[in-house]
Amino acid sequence: MFDKMSVFITDTLIEGKIIKNEERNLYLYCFGTLIEMTANLITTLIIGALLGKIVAAVFFMLVFIPLRSTAGGFHCETAGKCYLLSMAVYLAVILTYDYVSIVPSYVCVLICVIDFAAIIILSPVASPNKPFTAKEKIKNRRISIVLSLIYITAILVMLNCKSIYAFVILESFTAAVVSMTAGYIKYKKAS
Repeated sequence: MFDKMSVFITDTLIEGKIIKNEERNLYLYCFGTLIEMTANLITTLIIGALLGKIVAAVFFMLVFIPLRSTAGGFHCETAGKCYLLSMAVYLAVILTYDYVSIVPSYVCVLICVIDFAAIIILSPVASPNKPFTAKEKIKNRRISIVLSLIYITAILVMLNCKSIYAFVILESFTAAVVSMTAGYIKYKKAS
């Protein structure tokens, strides 16, 4: 569906002589990415609103999207699969954080330590479809580490304040780390 929309937009712009046919692949990629990201954001907010968990939805996006973008990791072969996987991850977080709140604080701290260690050891993980230059690797690694420290600090402060949103942040952080680790395992085997 996303691919068809990006093809339609790109071909319409080429026919209208707004862009050149030589730039077709670039525009297909850009429009496909833009459409997929917009669909993800809108769906996430709609589901959050319908479930009465809009604040949790916003926390999920504030944690998962930036860390996933900088730490890299597993990528699906198609935009449709990516959308479905992203929604599955989001639903897993949004539907379970209330139940995870029974986990003792020391377990949450241990999970943060494990997640942070994975970020330090693996980040960033490039995929064949989304490689990093040497400069991007250094930059993304630093950003991933800083983001992780911000998330861990937020988790610890919120745990101390008994805020349920600590678990949304923790699960979102861990989901991004799991994606990064899955990408590392998948692409390490391929190389």
